[in-house]
Amino acid sequence: LTMMAAPSSRLLVQAAAARTAVRGAPTAGHLRPPSTVRLLSAASAAAAPKKKKKNAKSDNASSSSAKDTSYAALKVQAKERRRITYQNHQDRIDRLRTRRSASPKSPKRDEFRSWFDQYRTRNETMDR
Repeated sequence: LTMMAAPSSRLLVQAAAARTAVRGAPTAGHLRPPSTVRLLSAASAAAAPKKKKKNAKSDNASSSSAKDTSYAALKVQAKERRRITYQNHQDRIDRLRTRRSASPKSPKRDEFRSWFDQYRTRNETMDR
């Protein structure tokens, strides 16, 4: 459709462009006419806000201090961070109370297995 077309046809093209903008990219079976593609790209370019870079440096002092730290210093800092994290984890485990008793579970498991193995064998024999 051209821009010299009737106002109603322009409204139809704009409505189609708005619908396709909401739905997203077309699938393989549905292709848009070229006029709506141009309208859609112009409308989306005007409406889209500018994105900032995630890794943008705010000041030069912080970037120079990051470059000054050596590999060994970074390694020591990482090790200290891991040590503190591990210590916090161990302290939390000590603080928490669990509902499971400290008694060994092997005797109970063995007692159950000795009973259940005979029970299962008997039922398998009876099911023949």
